[in-house]
Amino acid sequence: MILRVLIFMIFICQNIYSQSTFIGTVFDEYSLPMKDVLVREINFNLKTQTNEKGVFVLNNIPDKIRTLELEFSHIGYKIEVIKVHLDTGKIFAHEMKADIFETEQIVITGSRTETYLKDSPLKIEVLTEKELCKINSFNFTQALEYTPGIKIQNNCGVCGTNDIRILGLEGQYTQILINGAPIISNLGTVYGLQGFNVEDIKQVEIIKGPGSILYGPEAIAGTINLILKDPIEKPDFSFDVSTSSLLENKFFAGGTKKWNKVKASLNAEINYFNKRTDGNNDGFTDIPNYKRYILLNRWHIDPGFNTHIELTGRYLYEDRFGGQMNWDAGLHRGGNVVYGESIYTNRQEFIGKINKKISDKVRLESNFSQFYHNQNSFYGTTKYNAGQFSIYGDALLFHKFSDNNSFIFGGGYKHEDYDDNTPATGDSILNNPASYRIFSLFMQSENTIFKNLRTSAGIRYNYHNIQKSILQPRFSIKYNPLAYTTIRFSAGTGFRTVNIFSEDHGALTGTRQIIIAEDLKPEKSINFSGGFIQDIDLGNQFIRIMLDAYYTRFSNQIIPDYNSDPASIIYRNLNGYSVSQGFSAVFEYQFSIPLKFKISYDYLNSFRKNDNGKEEIIFFNPKHKINADINYRINKYDMEISLLAKYVGVQRLPLFLKPYPRATESNPYSIWNFQINKSINHFNIYAGIENIFNYRQDSPLIDPNNPFGDLFDTIYIYGPLEGRKFVFGFHFDID
Repeated sequence: MILRVLIFMIFICQNIYSQSTFIGTVFDEYSLPMKDVLVREINFNLKTQTNEKGVFVLNNIPDKIRTLELEFSHIGYKIEVIKVHLDTGKIFAHEMKADIFETEQIVITGSRTETYLKDSPLKIEVLTEKELCKINSFNFTQALEYTPGIKIQNNCGVCGTNDIRILGLEGQYTQILINGAPIISNLGTVYGLQGFNVEDIKQVEIIKGPGSILYGPEAIAGTINLILKDPIEKPDFSFDVSTSSLLENKFFAGGTKKWNKVKASLNAEINYFNKRTDGNNDGFTDIPNYKRYILLNRWHIDPGFNTHIELTGRYLYEDRFGGQMNWDAGLHRGGNVVYGESIYTNRQEFIGKINKKISDKVRLESNFSQFYHNQNSFYGTTKYNAGQFSIYGDALLFHKFSDNNSFIFGGGYKHEDYDDNTPATGDSILNNPASYRIFSLFMQSENTIFKNLRTSAGIRYNYHNIQKSILQPRFSIKYNPLAYTTIRFSAGTGFRTVNIFSEDHGALTGTRQIIIAEDLKPEKSINFSGGFIQDIDLGNQFIRIMLDAYYTRFSNQIIPDYNSDPASIIYRNLNGYSVSQGFSAVFEYQFSIPLKFKISYDYLNSFRKNDNGKEEIIFFNPKHKINADINYRINKYDMEISLLAKYVGVQRLPLFLKPYPRATESNPYSIWNFQINKSINHFNIYAGIENIFNYRQDSPLIDPNNPFGDLFDTIYIYGPLEGRKFVFGFHFDID
């Protein structure tokens, strides 16, 4: 098999035709050279990027070609297509024009087709690489914290597992995609999310509420799609080192090799934190220690015949510990003398995509992915070993009838095996691993009905080997009553099966008894969302106002009951319904000078109502949340300054009785972060302060002096556990 692959790769690399080269430069509105501008020849799909001097080199141009159609794109700038004649003898230079409203960003999540953000019926929010780097984040989940409608919830005061909450819904209701592949689920949502470095990510696309039917029924709260950088978009070599005052260390190195029709990149990363801190004096580490190793390999292959192939492989290993300060792995792992939570994670992923252009109007696409996730862990004396294997594949036909009408038809298959040492997959005598198979057929149509009205409607049929037939309709509409006014509305349904032990960390940590009160039915939801965007052009200043509202209603929702019996966690389907509803408002102002200000407000009301009419507020959801972002660029010194802040309002918390009573509502708090970036030739140096005013909550632990006792618990966590820290790093590129 390996020999066949090598022969195939050699064949591709040698399939070269007669060619020539075109060289040009790109600069911004201040006549400064622009780095990392993507230059694409539309007719031949040739791609390259500008270097730090703004120079690009486009190779493999057929000798007989005398005219090129070049597309120039860069985040924050308008996408332009320029016709260039090769025989003029002139030196080519192109000036990029700023896109203040960022309406010409390209997104793919809504339709699996490159689409201008302004044209998508679905509202898609985009976090660029620049925005991901603003808060000195060691992984992408930290950067999401300042996005409207999103909260990163720490679920354990010992091991630090977290999830991404969209619109107040727990992390398991958010679908995580990598380049459109549904490769993060169950075990992967617990610790696997922290293994993505911002160095590897081109942009993050976020859909809140019901999204596209192309990815399955599990996107209930929303969809987060990580778009990884293509090898063509990466420098020949890059290196990044960062550290913090707590001695959190990151080492990243990546290289790219470009042949005529093959581009490949290989990245390696080490994250290391081994300093134990106990600022709240509870005898436990404030934040977990970890050693994390990541390899990422990407291939972009153009074998000809209007075919493009993308291959991605990723490996993650993590050794994570949180617990009492004197815990030793060799002496205490799994023992009952010194408490510790120790998790070893091994994860392998493979993603592939094949695109075949049949004509200007017809395209075929096939996607396939596979992952294996193994977790070997102890939570005190509780052993939890689990493995999950999943394969996914689909085939799609894209047909563009006209500029106003397009259609997608496809089918998919997903197979998932899950096994652990809990009652979820058997008992002490008989092991019964969970196995799920889902066959899907789907279709989606996008239509421009009038010049200012565009719709997207789709339906997906899923056949689940246990739950049988599931029908999933979704609908979106975009209306532009005025040139700078956009109104959107979406509706859809969701469906998911639940694995308690892999999704709810509270079932493993602490000493509460786990009670599954009945055979659990799959959860179902119906979602509605609406949005309004108003852009105001003031000449050399710009304003954007965004308003969004959403409503999600669950039936059969499985919510852990911590209050009926403080010594237990009871799982059952809700006999009634639960609701998550709210709205967000965003105000952005771009001044005439390179200063940008953004502030957002989130209101959330999430509750469940039993069949007896009793209403309960859902834990850990602040009713009020405010984010603020100020960004200033000093062009003369190629320097950028960012200030980020967030205010988190009161949250409802679990009930704990005497002798360790805790308040059932949290205190509101605010966090402020600062960062400065300076570019010098191939280097980018950055430094910052996180949690400037040193806010941290009290100990999240219940009865920490007796961690093997009946009352010990780790879930009373609503705010940061680490105080102020300083971050410093530098990034180095060679093109």
